[in-house]
Amino acid sequence: MERSVQILKFGGTSVGSGERIRRVAAIIAHHLHNTEEAFPVVVVSAMSGITDQLLRIARYACSGQLELCQRELVALKHRHLEAVDRAVHKPEGRQSLEHDLQLAFSMLE
Repeated sequence: MERSVQILKFGGTSVGSGERIRRVAAIIAHHLHNTEEAFPVVVVSAMSGITDQLLRIARYACSGQLELCQRELVALKHRHLEAVDRAVHKPEGRQSLEHDLQLAFSMLE
């Protein structure tokens, strides 16, 4: 039997915090377990405000304002680590994501 595709798109506000990310994950899990005829394809935007923050970081870096760039990077890192802490309750999953984030941010610094 051929399965149809169902697009599940979540904008930045939908994933704007750890709690909201958990809610989105629950919606996706519900679709996976309760919809046999449609295969879900998930599209997720950046958390609300992150795109603007990344653009500020890029502008600061390009104009040599490295202190402001560093300050924004620290805030960005903190926001993502906070979201992981609130979204992921299993210690092994949280530690894995925190490690990946630390690695990604160390490459940016």
